[in-house]
Amino acid sequence: MGPRNEIEGLIAQFAKDFENQDAAGVASYYTEDAKLLPPGSPLLEGRDAIRAFADGMFAAGCRSLDLKTGDVVEAGDLAVEVGSFVMGIVPPGADPIQDVGKYVAIWRRQSDGSLKLIVDTFNSDTPGP
Repeated sequence: MGPRNEIEGLIAQFAKDFENQDAAGVASYYTEDAKLLPPGSPLLEGRDAIRAFADGMFAAGCRSLDLKTGDVVEAGDLAVEVGSFVMGIVPPGADPIQDVGKYVAIWRRQSDGSLKLIVDTFNSDTPGP
């Protein structure tokens, strides 16, 4: 199986964990020292910080996530994925909304053969306030 197919399988499961509001499950796709660069936030480092960020997203009303791989570039034990997302959000006390955007994810092959995220960044296609 090539890295593209493997990544597509991983992001499908990532989206299921997200929709199940499983922050530990979401964080499990990242290495212990991974870096997350979310919009409107400082860089987050480490699986614990990423898990806490996911919990914050769920508390803010993030409910669904559709991820689509666009391109995958492989280089040695790294794979760089460029993709798009649609996130369903039900903010507390507000009408449901969708956020559409894009992401870049860097995956690294681990000693056990699995792929894990080492760097992940995403942002919305909608201009900020």
